[in-house]
Amino acid sequence: MTNNELHIYAPVVIPTLCRYEHLKRCIDTLSECTGADETELYVGLDFPAKESHWEGYRKICNYLPTITGFKNVVVIRREENMGATRNARDLLDIVHQKFDCYIFSEDDNEFSPNFLDYINTGLNKYKDNPEVIAICGYTELGYNYSCMKTYPFNAYPIVGYNAWGVGVWFDKKPTFTTTVADEILSSFKTVFKAVKLNQGIAIHRMMYRKRSNATGDLLWRLYCAFNKKYCIYPKVSKVRNWGFDGSGSNCAALTFYSEMEIDKDKTFEYDNFEIKTYPEVKVLQKKLYGLSGINLFAFLFEYLLYRMTGGTCFRDIKLIRKIMQLKVTLKNITK
Repeated sequence: MTNNELHIYAPVVIPTLCRYEHLKRCIDTLSECTGADETELYVGLDFPAKESHWEGYRKICNYLPTITGFKNVVVIRREENMGATRNARDLLDIVHQKFDCYIFSEDDNEFSPNFLDYINTGLNKYKDNPEVIAICGYTELGYNYSCMKTYPFNAYPIVGYNAWGVGVWFDKKPTFTTTVADEILSSFKTVFKAVKLNQGIAIHRMMYRKRSNATGDLLWRLYCAFNKKYCIYPKVSKVRNWGFDGSGSNCAALTFYSEMEIDKDKTFEYDNFEIKTYPEVKVLQKKLYGLSGINLFAFLFEYLLYRMTGGTCFRDIKLIRKIMQLKVTLKNITK
């Protein structure tokens, strides 16, 4: 038997630190998913780095032993602060010793009852397809765009990536060097290739987020674009994100993400669609990830400013959050 046959249900990996309310919502809704009783849950609890972390951390410590509904719960407690990236990376290394795929979520997601069914079915369905590298549970508000109204299937392949509840195979997972973001941003050729492939938003956000090394999901998007790889998205989201309340390390305070509708069904069966770029999805991808018109000119100005200053103008986190909040709000209003 192969490892995949032995482990039909992928383990769920959740790194956390002190956001007790978010984590409780996340795990409580996950435990209500179809297939949770066959799923192993791995939680990586980081150690507080400052005084403000302790209250939430202690609440999480008290909550973790009460978790029920899963096949098994494994808690990895850190003895020193590792930071979000190292905590998650080490947790995945532990899971990789036993499993050939995994489901990753940050602690601020809420799940549909069929989230695990959707992800696990997709991991099994596309495990041998080299074109598909991940099964994403969040749909990035795609169903609200008019271009998707004529799309006939309940999920779609897209040259993109979203980490808000995602299933990944270890042997398809791209690896990135610690300098890759700098290498991309320092190359005019690579940047303009990304813009041409409707991935300008990834470059734009990378300029702002490189200060905290929070570029993982953006690198995945560029990897897909440069290598013509797909991720599977649901037409109706299986995930609601609560992290835009200002508590996250990279997100501005926005409310519409936590107010969006998500699927209420308990099970999910994939429609029979091909792995290709559908016309509706091509338009959606351009709207989600591309740049055009005044936004393209604004990006070119920001990129030239970034290159001339070495990125120093993008290190004020308060200013960054205000700019990103304004831009996302305007995009939501004008879409």
